[in-house]
Amino acid sequence: MISTHTPGPWIIQPTSRAGNGSAWRDIVSTGTTFSPCYVSEALERDAQLIAAAPDLLAALQSVVARYAPTTSPADDEVAAMWRSARSAIAKAQGLAD
Repeated sequence: MISTHTPGPWIIQPTSRAGNGSAWRDIVSTGTTFSPCYVSEALERDAQLIAAAPDLLAALQSVVARYAPTTSPADDEVAAMWRSARSAIAKAQGLAD
């Protein structure tokens, strides 16, 4: 699958911007071929989730690719789960409204 987002892995480190306070963290991509690149800045708890996003997306894509039913599931709950998983993948890839 083609990814257009900043490549992972992403790491969290203390902010490099003066004046933002100690609660802020930089999220940095170490997956580039030349040098780490700045991705975003967030509070620690948000930074943890954001930094895990590439891994979460890859894991969900693997599960859907491996275990997705080849026909519509008869169980409404299972069908809703697969729709939700595919929707989340599309959203992460910028393919959803």
